[in-house]
Formats: sequence, C-alpha cells, structure tokens
Amino acid sequence: MWRDGNVASWLHDPDVLSAFITGPGAPTSHPQSPSGRVPTCRLGHQTSTPDAVSRTREILDPRFGNARVEKWNAAAVRPAFLNNHLGSLSFRSDARAIFNTMQAVLGPAMTWPTVLGCIAALGLARLAWLIIYRLYLHPLSSYPGPLLGKVTGLYMIAMMVAGKATSSRYEWHKRYGPVVRTGPDELCFADEASIKDIYGQSSNPCPKAAPFYSGISLNIADSVFTAVDRGEHARMRRLLAHQFSAAGISQCVGEITDRVKMFCEKLRTSAQPVDVHDLTHDLYLDIISQLSFAKSFDLLKGKHSDGARDMETYFSIAPLYGIFPVAKYLPFGIFAAAQQARPRIVKFVQSCIDDFRERIASEEVDTGGLLRQMMEAQDSEVPEGDVPNAGANKSFSDAELIENAVLFLKAGSETTATTLVYLIYEVGIRPAVYSRLVEEVRAAFPDRSTSPDLETAINLPYLNCVIQEVLRLRGPASAMAPRISPGKVIAGKYVPKGVGVSSQPFSTQRDPKVFPEPLEFTPDRWETPTAAMKLMQRPFLSGPRNCIGMHFARAQLVLTACALYQRFEIEVDRTRTTDDMMKLRDMGLQSPMGRQLWISVKTI
Repeated sequence: MWRDGNVASWLHDPDVLSAFITGPGAPTSHPQSPSGRVPTCRLGHQTSTPDAVSRTREILDPRFGNARVEKWNAAAVRPAFLNNHLGSLSFRSDARAIFNTMQAVLGPAMTWPTVLGCIAALGLARLAWLIIYRLYLHPLSSYPGPLLGKVTGLYMIAMMVAGKATSSRYEWHKRYGPVVRTGPDELCFADEASIKDIYGQSSNPCPKAAPFYSGISLNIADSVFTAVDRGEHARMRRLLAHQFSAAGISQCVGEITDRVKMFCEKLRTSAQPVDVHDLTHDLYLDIISQLSFAKSFDLLKGKHSDGARDMETYFSIAPLYGIFPVAKYLPFGIFAAAQQARPRIVKFVQSCIDDFRERIASEEVDTGGLLRQMMEAQDSEVPEGDVPNAGANKSFSDAELIENAVLFLKAGSETTATTLVYLIYEVGIRPAVYSRLVEEVRAAFPDRSTSPDLETAINLPYLNCVIQEVLRLRGPASAMAPRISPGKVIAGKYVPKGVGVSSQPFSTQRDPKVFPEPLEFTPDRWETPTAAMKLMQRPFLSGPRNCIGMHFARAQLVLTACALYQRFEIEVDRTRTTDDMMKLRDMGLQSPMGRQLWISVKTI
C-alpha cells in the first residue's frame, strides 16, 4: 500500500488511517489469545480494543459512519440543509475511541502534552482529509460551485445570516451555469428539466428535506406546508380543499371588501405622505384573523396584538433554524427573543381557538369561517380500521389547527402584503405603466361608490400582467424549496441518493433565455406568455405541494389593487423611499430592506 505510489488507491484504502495510527505494516486483523479473547491494553480503568481503532477510523475517514453518499449508505447522509458541515463527530464516544487507541499505541509513554498533541494532529489530519475528500473524491466533486460551499455548509449559513442566500445562488448560476454545488451534499438547479424532475409528479419523487421544514414551524405538529410525509400532506390538503376552492373564496369576498374599504379610509384620512408598508401588513392580518376566528385583530383600528408581534419576532429568524439548528439555543439577541416568543404564540393561538369554540357553543358566531371549517372537516379517504386508532387522523388535531392557523396568519398575510407593496412601488415609479393600469381599472369600475367585484377584478388583463411581473421580480416566496434526491436522474444526470436538491424561483424567473432583459420590469411580456415562461415562473412554488392559498392570495391582491386605483391618484415619495430601501431582504420570505414605502394619495 505504501510503496505502490498510487495516491488515489492509498486514499481509498479502508485501512490507511488505522495504519497511520498503529504504524506501517500493522496487521489488519487482530490475533486472539489462547483463551479466545481479543487482546486489550488497560491503563487505569480505560480499555482499548480493535473496536476503538475501528471507531477512530470512522471518525477520521468521511467515507465511514454517517456521512456517506450513495454506494456507502447515502440514505444516512446528514441532511444537506442541516449539519453535514458538522461532520460525523459524536464527541463523547468518538473522543473515548481516540483516547483508547492512543492508550493501546503509547502505553505508559502517554502524558497530557502527548494526548493534546495527538488530538490536535488527528483533528488537523481529519480536517485536511475532509477538505481533500469533498473537493476531489466526493460523488459531487465534478459539479461547479463556490469553493467554500463545496467544503462546508457553514458557508451557506453565513450567506443566510447576511440575507444573501437567495441572491448568491442566482449569481452563482450566472457564473457556473444551470447546476451549482452550493454545499458539500447540495445541488441547486436553474433549468426547465430540473423543475419537473424535482417537484413534479413521479413514481420516484424527491421528498422534502425534513430539517429545513421543521425549522420554520412551531414544532408541535405538522402543517400543510411543513408536512414531509406525502400521505400526511395529502390528508391536510383534502381537509383544506373546500376552504381554498373557488366556492370557499367567494364566501370570503364580503369580509375582504369590508377590510379593504377600511384600509382605503385609513389612507384617505392619514397625513400625507403615508408609509403603507406596515398598513398593508395590518390589512391582511386583519382579514385573515377575521376569516379564521370570526374576530379580527383590528390592527387597522389601532389595536395592539401581542400574538401578532410574537409571530413577527419568531419568524424573523425561524428560517435559519432549518439549516442551523444550533441557533435555537443561542441565549442572546433575536435568537433568545424568538425562543421566548414561541410558547407565547402557541398559547395565543390556542386561546383564539378556545374562544372561537365558546362563541360557537353560545351561538355568537353565525358564519362558517376558515377555522370552523377546519374544525368540522373530515377526510373521507382515511379508511376505518386501516391502522391502529384508524380515523383518529381524519380531522385536524388541536396542535395541527394551531400550526396551520399560524401558517395562514403569518405566511398568508406577509406574502400578500409584500406583493402589494412592490406593486404600488413598481407601478408608481413608471408613469406609462401607471397610466395604463389606472385606465383599465377605472374603466372596469367607474362608480367609485361601489367596491370592485372579484369576478371582474380577477380577469382584468393588464392588472394580471402587472401582478405576474411583480411576482417574477419581487416575489416574496422565491427562495429555495429543498428536496432530497432518492437516487434519480435530474436534468439529464444521475444524482445520488441523499443529496439535497432544489430549484429556486428567484433564479428561474431571471433566466435570460426565457425572459429577455430579465431585470427589467416589463408587464407587457405576459400578454403572450410562452410555455417556458409559465414553467419557469413559480411564485407559488411547483407541483402537488404548491401553495394551497395562492388563489385566495390573488383574490385579496386584485380586490385591494382595484380599490386603490379606482379611488386614488397615488404617487411614490422618492425623497423618502429610495431604490436601496426597496431591495429584497432575504430571510426565508423576502421583503423590502427598508421596510417602508412612502406614498401620497389624492382622492378623485
């Protein structure tokens, strides 16, 4: 082994590292004593056996233990979006294995300086070997990508903390091409074929990356967004199907319209100019809380909600938990505040549910509401007697009600509010787009004493073009939706089992081959969209796990936009709102960096 001069075979030899520890020519088998026992070396109460040597080999060689890909048990790869950067070190047992091996080798000559020196040397050896392995010997070594990203997952964590993860992936695609290795066991795609392969219906689907999605929940149950199990996800979608169907949405139009009127009145009576960023978030939180609990938070009326504030705190950092779970235990700043907010959110939403049940029992509630429909929904496709306690999961549990209610309150309000903010901004700084949109809206709704109706609003062609272009360039949910390869061909090339894969809309929606002049805001491009444009435009994600609330979000958006441009002349205050303030801030969901949009409104 040492004399053949073949470095590659030396690196792949399973016994190379134990030979390094025990010396050249050391036996790879362990002779037994006459009693049949394997020899041991005892110093004090510690004992070393060949198992310790084997464990040490596992620690030092990334091909052994839990960090393997494909042919060496890829299913056990540490999830790419969690902690492969932490290696396979189980500190207590691994340190003991190394210590026992050192006892066997050094015997009485072992002193603390020797121990510490050996540990340091072994650590450096492992680090060097890990870097060499991930750069040159790993199954993904042929894929291009940033050097630090190939070596350690800490690189992407740093990008996310800096709010640059999504934009960085886009820049890497421009530099390296449609497939980029963004982590030791991660690939990011940006072509048409990969979207179907990763997110489409398939007999060999790519499952969700569990740690990533558990990081953005309260961790008391699954929601329709975080459910990894396909059966559980399908069950929840069936239970929610009616609420988010066309019939279900039509029942909500009256409540939406009433809150939009209140929003417009708030704008009309406010001192000018007015910051609409927080007002839009208040609007949609009021709408969703009213539809959920039949009792609005009434933020537009100036009321305060501790629950809404806690959700803002928790979810401002929660997306980081999916790739860096250690953040949950950091005892300072926003990290500590978020963990303190989590149990308060659970208690707050549970109290809303309990209060709603009491009002139902006393017949104070005379409307259905989203929460009531969720409480009463039954999944007829779960057969009785199929599993132990069959039927227990036919309806939502209280924990599932809480998780889904929080999902709708936070994600449902923030995404729609962010889209409206960017629509007002992008239209307001482009006089030609503004004039054309205002003309279309006012022609459709000439009577300003009557609120726009959904059927007309949702079919306005130019308004839909504007919304599509806003979602393309400023979509709040345009980050990655990670999956795990089951071992399949993606975009024409086999991707080993256990590798993290994703295709982020932020990149596909800026592909210059599909969207000429991709960074230009051009609503006209959507008047005759191509098949490729429809595929690459994914503001509500793709496939059977796309956003269940997308039609509800669009209904809120068109009704609000039509009411605004029907009643007001709107001008963006460029002295208070700069382009830098409107750059995307990336923390899972994307929003304006400055968190402000100042406008002047004039009633017509």
